[in-house]
Amino acid sequence: MAIQKITYTDKEAINIDSSIPTKNKCQADDLNEIKTVVNNNADEFTNTIGNITEVIDLINGENI
Repeated sequence: MAIQKITYTDKEAINIDSSIPTKNKCQADDLNEIKTVVNNNADEFTNTIGNITEVIDLINGENI
C-alpha cells in the first residue's frame, strides 16, 4: 500500500478574516510544515516497507 504525498504547491500568506483571533488561524507556514512532515513520513514508510520486503526475501532464500 502506497502512502500518498501532499502535492499542493507551497502555500503563501494571504489576507485573512480579521474577525478571527490570530491564535485560531492556520497560517501558510503551518500548512507547509504539515506538508513536509506528512511527505517525510510517507518516504520513511515506503523505505521501511522496502526493507521489510528485502528481509522477507532473504528469509525465504530469494536473494541468496
